[in-house]
Amino acid sequence: MKMQKFRNLKCRKTDNLLPYFAMKSWIEMKIWGVGMLILACWGCSHSSHRVEELFYEEVNIPVDAPYLTQYIIQANLWQKGDSLFLAGFNYFTYSIDIINITEKKAVKYIPLEKQGPDPVSYVKALWVEDSLMLIKDFICFLTLDLHGRILSQKPDAELDADLQDDTYRMSGEGVHVGNFRYFYYNPDTRTFFYQLFPKSRTWGKYAIGVKFNLDEERYEALPIYYPEDFNYDFIGSTLGAPQFCQHDSLIVFNYAYSPDVYSYNEETKELNTYRPRSRLGSCATSLAGYMNTEIRNRSKYELDCARYRQLFYHKGPNVYSRVHADEKREGIRKMYLMILDSNFNPIVEYPLPECFAEDFFVSKDYIVFQIKPDKANPEEILRLAVVKLATVV
Repeated sequence: MKMQKFRNLKCRKTDNLLPYFAMKSWIEMKIWGVGMLILACWGCSHSSHRVEELFYEEVNIPVDAPYLTQYIIQANLWQKGDSLFLAGFNYFTYSIDIINITEKKAVKYIPLEKQGPDPVSYVKALWVEDSLMLIKDFICFLTLDLHGRILSQKPDAELDADLQDDTYRMSGEGVHVGNFRYFYYNPDTRTFFYQLFPKSRTWGKYAIGVKFNLDEERYEALPIYYPEDFNYDFIGSTLGAPQFCQHDSLIVFNYAYSPDVYSYNEETKELNTYRPRSRLGSCATSLAGYMNTEIRNRSKYELDCARYRQLFYHKGPNVYSRVHADEKREGIRKMYLMILDSNFNPIVEYPLPECFAEDFFVSKDYIVFQIKPDKANPEEILRLAVVKLATVV
């Protein structure tokens, strides 16, 4: 009604319009002041969020077969002394291959058995460090020594007995996306975290994952639940499956479809949400896009849409690192590396070169990106970009 009254005043004499213009100026000043305050707050919140150029060392490692250039997700990175190692599952020789990145050569091949006394049905997820291998195959979670001998195994079938529930399965139904992490392992606590997926299409209160301690050998569902706007199809995709990171009393997780980050404090039982945003890449979520896509086209959508990778915690500088990628356009996907502080505020962001593949590996002091194979000579060189964490924090 007041705005209508102000508009009607336009027909009155000039001397009667003074109160109107005074009120109008006052409102405009208020709006201007609020706008400047918002801009000031925005500037303060982004002033420490830098954008810089990434520096890395390219390492070329001679290999004797093309499959060694594409380990995809079944690989991990670790440090031992001054050396940096990469372990990957070699599907063609059915072995775990260990490469010394520092010395630029393959140093060990660990054969696996499909049948016999130490069978491994497949390698869905892998962790190798020092004298221990952790493998998730189609039916079990396995611990093995570096000779391929099984030390212990935990069948998926025991999940129902441990949780006293027949609600969950341990495999999604989405497409196979490069660098999607099926489990997270914390060597300090000897505990791994793995996604859970509901069996029923009827919506309910479903835990997002399970943790398993190697010493206790028992599955324990996490007291964290999927959002209510998720449905069965989306949870089964790699976009709706949680990705874990754990340190101290915090379980940190995110979903690949969104830039949001969540933390659950196991001591205080507090769940918090954080919204770090990129200054370079897209912040758009893809939940609605996925659900509005025809079922037959969802696999392509899942492969091409914007994606936010798992967070990694680096204890020394007390920061997190994360890679996120824009939607693929004309066959090209732009990617970025973000460093966040302990409160999940972005500190610095790096656009990644187009020659970087989507596969990357993280240790406490390094982030290693795979460089796309040389099309002219793809079978001879494994190309890696080695980034020292000290240079990006």
